[in-house]
Amino acid sequence: MNSCSDTGKFLLFLCTGFLLSLLIFSCADSEPSVSDVRACVVFDFSDFENPPRQSFAVSIRTKADVRRAARLSVTLGDLAWTVTPPEIFENSAGQMVCFTNFIPPEGVSLKKGFLSVEYCDLSGRTAQGFANLDFPEEITSSTAENSVKLLQAQNSKPLQNLALYDGEGQLLYFGKMKDSWIDDTEILREFRSAVKKRTVYQSMNPNVFILLPEQKL
Repeated sequence: MNSCSDTGKFLLFLCTGFLLSLLIFSCADSEPSVSDVRACVVFDFSDFENPPRQSFAVSIRTKADVRRAARLSVTLGDLAWTVTPPEIFENSAGQMVCFTNFIPPEGVSLKKGFLSVEYCDLSGRTAQGFANLDFPEEITSSTAENSVKLLQAQNSKPLQNLALYDGEGQLLYFGKMKDSWIDDTEILREFRSAVKKRTVYQSMNPNVFILLPEQKL
């Protein structure tokens, strides 16, 4: 299992502002409507020398039965994506339709701007929503170290979290560094099966994640 891609997907779920939970559906086949659209950008660095992999996630909250979700289309400037079918989830905040891995074409960098989102159900009925994709554009061509400085320049106090993985690439821990973790030895005392770690910076305004390269423990 590729821990980089697994971490990226896990963080993309977090950046939507919803928590994954058991699916609980309504039986109503109501007219689709979009009450909320959220988007976040993820910069995934595989090393400390090269620019990151760029992607973004979009989630919409709808009052319609999400089991009937058929298509999610997103437009950003002259770029367009269509997902058939999208991912569907629900929690206490409401039902959600989303896709967590919108990637620009090869050789094209993401640009901040206005996102137009169209939701379509199995009956062909559509609803639209909008969101603003905001991030420091310089990060798209930046190194890992400089990307953190660019994010801090726009948001002085981004959150810093740590991800820990076992040898199979399974996520063991994601959260703040504990005060007792003064070095890797202390981390391994608590997570003996951990073999890799990854530092993650998160900014909520704009909604951006920076995934620094994996490091061995």
